[in-house]
This record gives sequence, C-alpha cells and structure tokens, in this order.
Amino acid sequence: MDVELQILKHLAREAQPTVSFIDKYCVGYSELRERRLSQTLAALKGNALTVVIDETGDFVFKSIWFN
Repeated sequence: MDVELQILKHLAREAQPTVSFIDKYCVGYSELRERRLSQTLAALKGNALTVVIDETGDFVFKSIWFN
C-alpha cells in the first residue's frame, strides 16, 4: 500500500457521515426491541418467566418450554 494512503487511513475523519447512520440504526433497533418485547409478553400470556444466566459455560440444557 502507498505510504500516503496508509497515513490518510489513520487520520481522524469527520463524524458527520457516520452520525446519521448511527441515528438510523438506533431508531431501527429501538423499534425492533419494542416489537420483540411485545411478542414475548404476548407469548407469556401473563405467566412468570425465570431466566438463568450461566456464565460458566458448562450448562448444557438450552431449551425453553412454554405451556
């Protein structure tokens, strides 16, 4: 690669082109989160759900059953 291109590659860039992309992503993610949450609550039908977070990596059972 050309030395000048290497230098330009590592120079700070204006954030403006990136800001609108991130804003659109955040709005889309927020809408997706709300939709998933409403679908999850509808699937639960008022029943409680226990969430177990296994941080050891040795937990084998992965299925979740709904009645």
